[in-house]
Amino acid sequence: ERFVFYNVGFWSNRKAPYLAVEAYLQAFTASDPVLLIVKTSARDITRLQRHWRNAFRRRHPSPLSSVNRLRSHFPRPAAVVVIADETLSDGEMLALHERADCFVSLARTEGWGLGAFEAARLGKPVVMTGYGGQLDFLDPALARLVDYRLVLAHEPLWPANYRAEDQWAEPSIEQAARHLREVFEAPLAARRQAQQLATQIAGEFSKTAVVAALLKALS
Repeated sequence: ERFVFYNVGFWSNRKAPYLAVEAYLQAFTASDPVLLIVKTSARDITRLQRHWRNAFRRRHPSPLSSVNRLRSHFPRPAAVVVIADETLSDGEMLALHERADCFVSLARTEGWGLGAFEAARLGKPVVMTGYGGQLDFLDPALARLVDYRLVLAHEPLWPANYRAEDQWAEPSIEQAARHLREVFEAPLAARRQAQQLATQIAGEFSKTAVVAALLKALS
C-alpha cells in the first residue's frame, strides 16, 4: 500500500543514485507510507573501503552499505530497497516500472536516459535533472525537471572519458525533494500529466516518426 518511487542507474558519480536517495530521505520519514526502490550495480564505484574480510585491501563497497550510510544521517529515515543486480530480464524491468508510481533520477548528465524514457512512455511521473539527453523527450510542462548548476565533471574511475574542462550538472536536492513531496501529495494530478507526456512520446517517438527522422538524417 506504499507509494513507490524508483531509480534505475549504475552507482557512479554521473548517474548519482545517491543524490536521488538523499532527496527522498529529505522529503519523507518513516511515518510516510512510501518506498524507494534503487535498481543499481553490484558495487558502489564512487567509494573505496577496507574490510577485514578482504584482508584490509581496498574494495568498492556494496550500494546497500552506501544507502544505509546515507540513512544513518536521518533520525527516522523512510524505507529504501536496493536491487544490486545488473542482469534483470526485460520482464523483470517491466514489472518494476509497472509496480512503481514515480521515477526519480538526479543524474548529472545523460546521453539519453533509458530508465526515464521507459517510465515516461509507460505514463509514470518523472522527477529528473533538467540537463542532458532526456530533455529530448521530457516536456518541462509535463515532467518535474530539477534546477542545477554546472560544475566540473568528476569521475575518477574513468578519467579518460572527460577533459579537464568538461562540465556536468549539480542538481538541487532541495528542489527535487519538494517535487517528490508534491507528487506524493497530489498523485492524481501527477498521473494526469504523466499520461499526457506518454501520449506525446507515443507520437513523437513512434516507429514511423523515428524511421522518418533517421532517413532525413542519412539523406
